[in-house]
Amino acid sequence: MSSEQPRCARVRAKQRNTTRRRRKIARYLLGRLSEPDASLYIKAREIAADTGFSSREVGDALAQLEEAPAPVTARKLTSSTPTTWQVVRE
Repeated sequence: MSSEQPRCARVRAKQRNTTRRRRKIARYLLGRLSEPDASLYIKAREIAADTGFSSREVGDALAQLEEAPAPVTARKLTSSTPTTWQVVRE
């Protein structure tokens, strides 16, 4: 696509990338959580180091997991830097 692609096409492409990122991070977390109802306390930078995403991208994806139904849920535990997340396998 050209650099002058319509705005809606750019938005759809960004949404697809965000969805792929969220799914990849959810799969990564499922691999870390071996048992049902298991929980994990983790920082975005730890996930970023293993997945190749930036800490910010991981944090954004975790926030989406907090709000959406998924096999794993994430809950923000601290608002300090860096944020600690509790991840629970459903």
